[in-house]
Amino acid sequence: MKKTIAILCLVSLLSILVFSGCAEADPLEEALEKYTSVVEGEMPEDIRLTIYFIPFSNLTRAPVSKESLIESPNRKITVRAEELAAHWEQFRELKPSALQLAAEKEQYIDARLCYILEVGDGAGNYEIILDVLKSYIHGNAFVNGVEVEHTELLFDLIRPFMTEKDWDKWMMN
Repeated sequence: MKKTIAILCLVSLLSILVFSGCAEADPLEEALEKYTSVVEGEMPEDIRLTIYFIPFSNLTRAPVSKESLIESPNRKITVRAEELAAHWEQFRELKPSALQLAAEKEQYIDARLCYILEVGDGAGNYEIILDVLKSYIHGNAFVNGVEVEHTELLFDLIRPFMTEKDWDKWMMN
């Protein structure tokens, strides 16, 4: 009887050690899986980038949701494949290892910038592979739904597609 109990305890202890050693999946790896697979290959012919923004200096009556930002009559810039081609290598720099999960979480979203990279199937259907949202409060960003610390890399990707005037307006606090 004592031997059976000892064996059960040993098996339980080993199970705990084995399963606690299993690492959880990295949320950034999962969030950027499709994006990474696309940017590591040749640039797709049917790809587009859409940038939506409201200057930080614009006062609003309430926090702006992502949906409101996209639907609002504020600035929208659409970038086609031909324009993206010159900067495709820069998109390869965005990897999960280049991002850090946010230490301090946003209490609510006040969306000021959103950009969406989509790949088409040639028949007019598009799949979102990158969705970046910049909030006003702590300065965190959301990359495919995962909250990350601010990094200039996220904004270096879209900088070439914004006019100097738009960039200055958006950056003004």
